[in-house]
Amino acid sequence: MLLIAIQVSILVLEITGPAFALTALKRKERSGEIITRGYNLTREELDFELKMDGLTSTPCDLLENKLESEQASNKLKPAQIISYLWEPKK
Repeated sequence: MLLIAIQVSILVLEITGPAFALTALKRKERSGEIITRGYNLTREELDFELKMDGLTSTPCDLLENKLESEQASNKLKPAQIISYLWEPKK
């Protein structure tokens, strides 16, 4: 007899901002944490917000290393690219 167990999780990413383009939503290779990346499509500073229930975000670099010294901001400069690493809330 073959027994297969499947676990399904649904996460909803909520994006608020008129010109924020999501370019990546993936799992980090070795740890399984979620990475999001996007950028400001405009030539103006942009207010935006990303939310996922039960998770908290930390800015990270393109190599997916946390940027502990940086605080998450709700502003994007013109054409700025931003990446976040998402972890369960503590």
